[in-house]
Amino acid sequence: MSLTTLAYFLLAMNGAIADEWSLMGSFGFLGIAFGLAALPKKFGFLLLAIGGALLTIYAFHVSAWVFFTLNLIYFVESMRSWFKK
Repeated sequence: MSLTTLAYFLLAMNGAIADEWSLMGSFGFLGIAFGLAALPKKFGFLLLAIGGALLTIYAFHVSAWVFFTLNLIYFVESMRSWFKK
């Protein structure tokens, strides 16, 4: 967690995270990364679903329709796996 916080601080200082949309997209990637790390547990699927939802919103905002569709499918499947587990 401390390395993640340091990485976000450095990205913000360098201007890589310039607005709330890029922050939301990065939190989506972070949710997927932490979800994959915790995957055998039920909350791993929840983190994957949250990350997928954030990336779906981000892809819609930047009009990346291919990624919007893929992230929407990813979100639905993660939610299905979470409910099933």
